[in-house]
Amino acid sequence: MKINTFIVGFPKSGTTSLHYYLNQHPDVCMSNVKEPNFFSSNEIAELYYDNTVIKTISDYIKLFDHPNNKILGESSVSYIYYSSVAKKIFNHNSNAKIIIILRNPVDRAFSHFLMDNRLGYCNIKLKEVISNPKKHPLFYQQYVDIGHYYEKIKVYIDIFKKENIKILIYEDFIKETQKYVNEVFDFLEIKRFKVDISPKNSFKKPSNFILEKLYKFKILRNLFNLLPVFLINPIKAIFFKGESKPILDADLKSKLFNIYEDSFGELSVLIQKDLTKWKIKR
Repeated sequence: MKINTFIVGFPKSGTTSLHYYLNQHPDVCMSNVKEPNFFSSNEIAELYYDNTVIKTISDYIKLFDHPNNKILGESSVSYIYYSSVAKKIFNHNSNAKIIIILRNPVDRAFSHFLMDNRLGYCNIKLKEVISNPKKHPLFYQQYVDIGHYYEKIKVYIDIFKKENIKILIYEDFIKETQKYVNEVFDFLEIKRFKVDISPKNSFKKPSNFILEKLYKFKILRNLFNLLPVFLINPIKAIFFKGESKPILDADLKSKLFNIYEDSFGELSVLIQKDLTKWKIKR
């Protein structure tokens, strides 16, 4: 059995939502665990996440509940971070379809930092990382480094046929979701299908101090890993509360923008998309 569709990145750019939208289509079977990290199982250990990591092909194929569907897909955003992974996917299936979602790298970095801070992975301030990324472990460097999209995307373009790569812009995707999901269906050569676009990955925190401590010390997270997939979100809805997302400080926003600004031009040429919406008005 060969998996033929991979959402490889980027983190905090709508990949969770797209995973579930695609899975609603009758001809699609997305893995029942989002981010199995099978093709990056060796590399991802250096980031110290408690991610699900599937290490054997037999465990990997068990993630697909409908193996006879036309589209068998999975979403692991670690695949875009390591240059070695693209070749591994190609060796598995040289005709695989690759889907990449790009988000304004400034907003992406901040959202990634907020997530890790909320989950107890990150105990320093974002400005410390921005001021001197190389001073910190790789885990912290990734907040800034992942936003250097050009090199990471070019690896996939160099290995896969251009017609087998679909690139979406997050800011467009969230505004006209069904339109861009239809584009993905066209890319996968299956009929268009109306999907439920209810939010799938909103900003939430543990609902009280005790739950926050249990979550940060991995007790709750380990319990969630024992639950059947269909129970995880209903149970999380009990333990977590929605909150307004913090706003990025204007000075930090400007510093992040300065890091990425020079790369927008060559990236735009590479992916043939207008990225002027990412620029800061001065």
